Amino acid sequence: MISIILPCFNVEKYLERCFASCLAQTYQDFELIFVNDSSEDETLAKIKDFQIRDSRVKLIDLKINLGTFHARKIGYKSS
Repeated sequence: MISIILPCFNVEKYLERCFASCLAQTYQDFELIFVNDSSEDETLAKIKDFQIRDSRVKLIDLKINLGTFHARKIGYKSS
């Protein structure tokens, strides 16, 4: 299995396209790990919607903004 780690901070307008792109891949044995880095927009709501739509979606919701490096590191440890 492949893990795709997606750190997210205030990216609600890009998430749907990103999600669709991941699902369009021919290789289907993967998990999507979204690491919400304390977003202030509707990013978290969109990721929760993705969880409902696809069981391969995992959500890590950080309560404080740690930055891209730490968000990726947390996602990696979760994979």
